[in-house]
Amino acid sequence: MTEHVIGRGTKIVPAGSTLIMVHRTSPHDGMRITQAQRDVTFNQNVKALVPMITDLGALIFSGHLDAAGELHNAVESSGHEVGRLPSATLDKLMFTCPPDDTATDLGAPLSGLNATLRSNEEQSRTLAALRDTLLPKLMSGEMRVHEAEQRVAEIV
Repeated sequence: MTEHVIGRGTKIVPAGSTLIMVHRTSPHDGMRITQAQRDVTFNQNVKALVPMITDLGALIFSGHLDAAGELHNAVESSGHEVGRLPSATLDKLMFTCPPDDTATDLGAPLSGLNATLRSNEEQSRTLAALRDTLLPKLMSGEMRVHEAEQRVAEIV
C-alpha cells in the first residue's frame, strides 16, 4: 500500500482493532463486527475502534459483539441511508467497561479464546481445501486412499 493510496482515504489500523462494517444492503443482513488479526487497510463503509492499550482489544471487540443488537437499531433509526454507519451513531453506543487493571486481566483470556477460534478457523479452511483437492481424485480413481492419507499426513 503506497502513501499515495493512503492519502486518498484508505486507512491502516493495527491488529487487535475492532472493525464494524455496514454493507449497502439491509443493516440487519449487512453488518459485520470483527477483530483485525493483523494490520489491515480499508476505506469507506468501515469504522475501526483502535484500543489505546493493546491488551484491551479483545475486551472492546467482545463489548461491541454484545452490543450488536443495539448498534443495529441505532443504524436503522439514524435517519441516514441504508448501509451507512455515521460516527456519531457509534459514539453514542455505550457499554460498561471495568477499571483498567481489571480490563487488562479480562483481556488476556479473551485474547486466548480469540486465538483458539482463529486457529480452529484456519484448521477448518485447511481441511476443506484438502477435501476439495483430494476427494475428486479419490472419486475418479486418480488417487488411492493410501496416497490421500499420506498427503493429509504431510500437510496436517
